[in-house]
Amino acid sequence: MSLLIKGGDIVDGSGGAPKKGDVLLIAGRIAAIGNLASYKAERTISANGCLIVPGFIDMASGADRHLSVLSDHRAEELLLQGITTVIGGTSGISLAPLMYGSLEAVSNWSKWESINVDWHSMGDLMNILGSTKSGVNFASFVGYDTVRRSLSKKKRSLSKSESQVMAHTLSSAIQDGALGISLSAEDSVAPDMSAEEARIFGVLLQSEKAILAADLPLFLKKTGEAVESIVKWTRLGAPTIIQKFSRAAVSVKELARSFEIMESASVSARIIASACPLGFDELSIRSIVPESIWSEDPKELSANIMKKRNSAAIEKNWPKERLAKLWITDAPTADFLVGKNVAEFAENREVSATECFAKITEITSGRVSFCIETERSKQSEEVILHPRVAIESGAYGSMNERSDFHRKLGGAFPEFFEIANRSGMNIEKAVAKTSALPAVTCNLGKRGLIEEGFAADIVVMKDRRPNWVFVNGIESVSEGVLTEDRGGKVIKRHV
Repeated sequence: MSLLIKGGDIVDGSGGAPKKGDVLLIAGRIAAIGNLASYKAERTISANGCLIVPGFIDMASGADRHLSVLSDHRAEELLLQGITTVIGGTSGISLAPLMYGSLEAVSNWSKWESINVDWHSMGDLMNILGSTKSGVNFASFVGYDTVRRSLSKKKRSLSKSESQVMAHTLSSAIQDGALGISLSAEDSVAPDMSAEEARIFGVLLQSEKAILAADLPLFLKKTGEAVESIVKWTRLGAPTIIQKFSRAAVSVKELARSFEIMESASVSARIIASACPLGFDELSIRSIVPESIWSEDPKELSANIMKKRNSAAIEKNWPKERLAKLWITDAPTADFLVGKNVAEFAENREVSATECFAKITEITSGRVSFCIETERSKQSEEVILHPRVAIESGAYGSMNERSDFHRKLGGAFPEFFEIANRSGMNIEKAVAKTSALPAVTCNLGKRGLIEEGFAADIVVMKDRRPNWVFVNGIESVSEGVLTEDRGGKVIKRHV
């Protein structure tokens, strides 16, 4: 089918100034751009007074760990924001490879037991997702933590043979189409990585030309040190993405240092960051309790939390005012807790922060994730607007149905454009940050630009809000309303 978008201002994603013109879509590709007044298409849309921009790329979606990429093909919360591509497998967690056929790695976020797991490798997963009609495109990193936990559930250095198995498994996933390797906040500073494991990891990044995506740790006062620890891999030529970069906005001094380190490291390899503009940050129970007391056994973890020598650290890290900003976003074995505020939970039961986390661990069998409201500051906006920072949403399907709190978690991309407009950033720079920047960094091939031959992932914006959304040429949102048509594809890395 041919579709003609007529009369809009084309912002092509390159950062160049808008140009008036038409865009012709044929067979999922952009066939022509310019003055196409004489062309007769099977369907024509008038974009007068609108912007025609590339579809937005979400650098850190929760669509895989919440399993909506498998179960919710409507992708409503994503498409209505103008998101046409989501990047999964972030924060060290991916849906593949599964060495033992279990999705236990995503147990904090989903009822994985209800899923028929009929894949093992990343290639198997991509084939399954590619055979379904999804609302958005999906690309994935391979999660370092997912593979590492298959080899050892304890936090310890891997042996030489285990490190070699780890490298082979990660390498196979990348060859199957994964964009690269993702690290959690804990793994990104590599506290348990032996010299041999680090050496093999470095060799793997070089040999596979893999992209590294690593989370910035939470609650650090000296974020520059964490950034330095992550970007050391760029010396090996590994393109690097520092995710959850809003955590760097702890002070003017530390943010400036973090950006300086990134600029310096970019001499060796391409390096960018990504951040969410909403002022929320997702974390697991593992991120809340001290690493020294962590246990995969919920009973043991609860008991460790309650030990006097551990409670002091928890009480210090989670004073009442911080607890009031913490919400339970998922509890697969205790749905009645979802959307509840943790401070209210503690107050209703008349317990301390320590007792509160121990109780939540008991009730949920340790399967629980949280979201914390973070401070919005001038530094936060500086992060979002920086030319090296792409946008992440953390959104996933059916969020509006979960709770009143979950409804606050949608709308990351509209919020970004509001911030950009308010700050005086021109629309061409704003669009480039949501399209070409992530597409080029993640090696997504011919996506992220409005250019002949590129995939027809396009958003028509009216008053800076998505009015039409096309995914591979399929009209998925029409005049602000979700359609029944789905055009999403699986995207493998292009080297």
